[in-house]
This record gives sequence, C-alpha cells and structure tokens, in this order.
Amino acid sequence: MMCDGRGFGHGGQSDLGAVVIDKVTKRSEFKMKTFRLWKNDAWGWNYLIAADDVEKAVLLGDWSVAIDGVDAESLDLGDVSEKFDAYFTETDKAVVDALEEFFREYYGLDVAVETAEYYGDTDEDRLIYDRKSKIFYNQRDGHVVEIYRYWDGSNWQTVELGEDWIDTHIVADQDYVNLDEWDGSNWKTGGTGQHERIYRIIELDEEKPSEPTFLLEKWSQWQGDQPKGYIMTLSEVVDHLKEIGRDAEEYMSALDGRKRRNNDI
Repeated sequence: MMCDGRGFGHGGQSDLGAVVIDKVTKRSEFKMKTFRLWKNDAWGWNYLIAADDVEKAVLLGDWSVAIDGVDAESLDLGDVSEKFDAYFTETDKAVVDALEEFFREYYGLDVAVETAEYYGDTDEDRLIYDRKSKIFYNQRDGHVVEIYRYWDGSNWQTVELGEDWIDTHIVADQDYVNLDEWDGSNWKTGGTGQHERIYRIIELDEEKPSEPTFLLEKWSQWQGDQPKGYIMTLSEVVDHLKEIGRDAEEYMSALDGRKRRNNDI
C-alpha cells in the first residue's frame, strides 16, 4: 500500500523525503520543473537532466593549442594560418615550441602556449590553433556544444550531446508521485538505494501532449549513477506499476489528481 507520507512529493533529484501536497492548488501556486532527456538508444545511454544543469561550451578537443599573449581580433587569422603552416613544415620543433618561436619571429610577440582543455568557455577571447585542420581561430567563434557535468564520486565526468542523440525538452508539474515503498528497512523501488517517481508532463518540446503523458524518473543513491527518464502514456504507467508490484488503482488515483490540476492551467 502507498503510505500517506510517501505518496506525494516535490523537489530535487536527491531528496528521499516526500511531502503531502494540498489537493486544492491555486493557479498562482502552480510550479513547474524543466528537464532535458538525452538518449542514445544505440549505446543504451539515458540521462535525465535538470535543464539548468546543461551548459554550452566550445569544443576544443584534444587536438587544440591555446595561445596567450596575443589579441586574436587584431590578426588576419587566415594569413597567420598560411604563414605558420609554411613555417611549421620547415622545422622539427614540437608544435608548442614552434608556435612560440613563430610569433616571436613574425610578430615580435612573446606568447605562452599550452594544450587546451577539451571544452572552453563560449565568451572567452583566446587564440586557438587547431592541429587537425591547421587553422587559427578565436575561441569564442569555435564550435559550440551542449554538455552535462557530474561528479561520479572520484572524478568529474562530462556528457556531450551528440548529433545522433535524441534531446527531449520536458516541462512537468514539480509535484511527483513517489513509487517507493517501505520494505522494513528502506524506502525503495527495486534494489536497495534504487528509487522511482512519476511526474505529470505539461509540455514536450514546447507542445502540450495530446493525451495524458508522464515522466518516470529512475534514480539511485549509488555514486556515479545518474537519473534516467522514460516518457509514458497512461496505459504504460499502469503496466509499469503492475510490473513493480504496486497497487495500480491507488497510484493512478494519485496521478489523476495531477490531471485535474493541470487541466486548470
């Protein structure tokens, strides 16, 4: 049975508690939560991300060199690329040493050269040399990608939204129905440390769904695990509740409360 103190909730992805909500919610009190659902079915990757945690960054890769001590806007970078390409073919120096010597000889500049980080800030003016394409460019004019960073318990990990990924923008009622139940020792859905909850979806990719649609969030207390999301119809939610041994009628009654609230929006 669904416990009164665990059935409803709101908040972030890491809270274990759930709060009983007022069934009568005024329009001005209604709050929404925005997600990005990144999926790559070919690799089985699934990341449910709070929209505010997605960042934009310049993709520099492991083939770029950053050059400090020169104003990138003051140079004809096409001309610089041609001159350095000719210069570099005539030297046996490593690219870092060659760049420092090149700018000293051709422009009278003492520059500092270092291997660039894989991702860079989108608003930073910094001269970059791409060793693959053999061109110079200003970092803020580079190729921008969207990334999500998280701590896995030992290191920071970065997920980049690739062109072959599915990116779904989700707006949901921030109040969720918690599927966790007490097993005598822990609140959980499935194994120890595993949890699930369901949100009522208000918009999918800026459009209102044509039928009742829900977001199932699966999340874990284990370090390194990231929340996963599944978009479901009403019948799929019922099937899922039965699969995990929940009282479908009782939980669907809680979700129906979300339906009545959202239809008033």
